[in-house]
Amino acid sequence: MGRRLADRQEGIDALYSSVARRALDTAGHFAEALGMDAADLRLRKGFYTFSPNDMLRELRELDDAADRVVVFGHNPATSGVAAYLANQVLGDLPTCAVVRLDVDCGSWQELSPAVCTLREVDTPKNPA
Repeated sequence: MGRRLADRQEGIDALYSSVARRALDTAGHFAEALGMDAADLRLRKGFYTFSPNDMLRELRELDDAADRVVVFGHNPATSGVAAYLANQVLGDLPTCAVVRLDVDCGSWQELSPAVCTLREVDTPKNPA
């Protein structure tokens, strides 16, 4: 999945991860595929949550210097916040799913469905 994201050449500014081992392992694989240094992963204890509301609060606290971010978290929080921001029913996203949203705001504090447009949902079972 990391290679698929790298192939899109989107230019990622930052990788944020939960402190949980599984999320960190996945983030490390993505960092490698994206040509980024795993040591640059930004760890957020707040992403180790199962609550979409808690995750949304954490997202709103991201560094505004980073425009394009990848976040590694846990279900049901990730599925819930992705569906909320996309304003669509996405169901339970599988492990390693990638939800790409265009976010049109000046600060992460403004993050809401009103500023998000769903671009893509990609899962490991989708054809590459």
